[in-house]
Amino acid sequence: MLGGPPDQLLGDAAAAGKLGSPAERASQAGRLFDQAGFNDVARRFHALWLGLDGLAGRGGNGLTQAQVDSMRLETMKFIDYVFKEGAHKVSALLTVPIGFVDANLAPIYGLPDSNGQLTQFSPVQRAGVLTLASTLARYNNPTQRGCLCGIVSYVSRCRRRRTASTCASRSTPAKRGAMHGKKP
Repeated sequence: MLGGPPDQLLGDAAAAGKLGSPAERASQAGRLFDQAGFNDVARRFHALWLGLDGLAGRGGNGLTQAQVDSMRLETMKFIDYVFKEGAHKVSALLTVPIGFVDANLAPIYGLPDSNGQLTQFSPVQRAGVLTLASTLARYNNPTQRGCLCGIVSYVSRCRRRRTASTCASRSTPAKRGAMHGKKP
């Protein structure tokens, strides 16, 4: 979680056999989330996952370089927000209807400039990192975007059912195989 080997406290807890307790694991994870290096690792991971380096060549075709730069910055702010305010949950990453709209992004979103501060989006139009301008600009091919949108759809269904574990329990590998004509 910090981009290196376990720190002394985590190593000591593991050596003492304390990590078998859900409460201790949650405590250790929370402590690591609060470490200075965690944000850098989370930003780097999500930039790679979302292909944000691929935004570099997206200027033109109606986008200015300033807009592209603002898209990347907005995504980094979104990641920071989710891991500080969103309880570190994947569901928050994929469903929180917020952005960080500045003067460059305001015309894209059709919203007023909030000077890059937190902006509430309509959850009907935008929810989560996959609906931010950066992701949509990066994956402007509908074939690529279809895979990403499937993830959002799945998480949204889980959220409506109240918990991801409820959704996961209804879609076991055996049931998924049966849906595709395979025997469980």
